[in-house]
Amino acid sequence: MDILIPLGTGSKWKDNELRYCLRGLEMYCQDLGSVIISGEKPDWVQNIVHVPCKDAHSPTLSIWNKTLAGSKETDDFLFCNDDYFFLKPFLASEYPNYYTDVTGNSPYKRILRRTVKLCEQSGLTTLNYDVHKPMIFNSAKFQETYEYFSWHLPIDQGLVMKSCYGNLQNVGGEFCNDLKLFNGCEIPDVDMFSISDEFLDRSFKNFCEVRWQLKSKYEK
Repeated sequence: MDILIPLGTGSKWKDNELRYCLRGLEMYCQDLGSVIISGEKPDWVQNIVHVPCKDAHSPTLSIWNKTLAGSKETDDFLFCNDDYFFLKPFLASEYPNYYTDVTGNSPYKRILRRTVKLCEQSGLTTLNYDVHKPMIFNSAKFQETYEYFSWHLPIDQGLVMKSCYGNLQNVGGEFCNDLKLFNGCEIPDVDMFSISDEFLDRSFKNFCEVRWQLKSKYEK
């Protein structure tokens, strides 16, 4: 299955997050197809499908636009962020849909609650699919989702993408406790994890250098 990664200019580690994400994908994704990077393309990247796409006025709209642009290069894809680090073998085509609860009052969670409220008003399910895990998308259904919510996307900070897709397309799934590592956390025994910028300390960088030592075919 193809992998789609939206990429912006906000890396705090010179895009090494992407480097180790790609190494993990090559090591552990057992049905890896093409890798599509939509947005920016670091100079060291090769052997991928690159779809140029500029950032929009908000991070949420940027992700929508980059995913829309990249989706036109494939039929089905596993959506990943560049800071997804893979630790165990998996099949992208069988990756589960995950959802979690809606807690907290950060700016991001307020966008999430706005998204869930709009889904409720539209008669859709109201699950929070915006967990820090990959998610399978069908390109035609994603383009339908983009059109369905398009009027709301440029307003203020917009809507979160995976919850819009999951609820409109009624993909179902299983509940999980969301996992994103912050400063002071230890790396747990999981299939993959995501990180905050605060987690980018010397200890984690050393971990990456040891855990994913070999260059992938996506690196010059």
